[in-house]
Amino acid sequence: MRHQPKLRAQPVALINTERAKVSVIQLNEPAEKAGVGKGMARSQALARCLQVVIKTRERAQEKLIDDILLQHAFTLTPYVEATAPGVARSNSRRSKSRDQARARD
Repeated sequence: MRHQPKLRAQPVALINTERAKVSVIQLNEPAEKAGVGKGMARSQALARCLQVVIKTRERAQEKLIDDILLQHAFTLTPYVEATAPGVARSNSRRSKSRDQARARD
């Protein structure tokens, strides 16, 4: 929704079509206030709120963004580890101590 500011005030629900039961996995505050909840089917969400905008989760886009962010993290430090989808960790102490040791040499 960051790139679609018009949707911020509207009820929006995100569904996952990769599961056996297609259901709402995330929603914004207006959707929640309108009675839409996690785990609801698309038809249930629409029955609660006809104005709800249904968005579909796009795994390919998520993967691409994860890769881009991980590549960017490597420009900041070589000590980056992808620990889970969408999660990366860095040991900044390790990179600082090695950089300081190199500077002393």
